[in-house]
Parts: sequence; C-alpha cells; structure tokens
Amino acid sequence: MRDSVTWGQVWTRATRSHEARPHVDFARNMVLVASSGWSIGDEIRIDSLRVRGQDIVAVVWTMRFCSPAMREAAPVDMVLVPRTRGKVRWVERANRLNCQG
Repeated sequence: MRDSVTWGQVWTRATRSHEARPHVDFARNMVLVASSGWSIGDEIRIDSLRVRGQDIVAVVWTMRFCSPAMREAAPVDMVLVPRTRGKVRWVERANRLNCQG
C-alpha cells in the first residue's frame, strides 16, 4: 500500500486492535501485506524480495500444518519497503509439513 488511509484501514483490520499503528513515511516507503484469510493453524510469511527494474517480486510462503491449531486465525505478514512506482508481483509457494514422523 502506498498511502496512510489504506494503511490505517489494513492495520486496524489485521490487528483487530485500537493501538496506534506504526508511522510510515509514504513519500519514501510503502507496505507490502500478505494474508491467507481465515484458516485453522496456517502461517504466512513474505520470504524474500527482489527488485526487477522498478518492479518488486515478493515471494510468499504459506505453511500448512498437520495438527492445526484449535482456533481460527487470520495469518498476516507486513513488510516495509522503499517506495517504487513499479508493480508488485507476487510469487506464491505452499508447504505442508511432513506429518509421517
């Protein structure tokens, strides 16, 4: 995201909190957000970033566990990056942990 209004909306929704959100200088930076929506026991993380020209390629991993947590969660990961006019291209990867042993 590239503006403070959207940042405020996303922060409130992602944290379900009324705590003040971290300050972001959107003239210099932007925030990348990855979320897997509501799930039971999954995790998500922005694993790596590459710059290609003015574009950013973000690799996102979703981990699926064998014994999920006993409650629903909405995993989210946020990363502060230098502002660019280019596009953000997402590469999604999923991994189910080995449950055999």
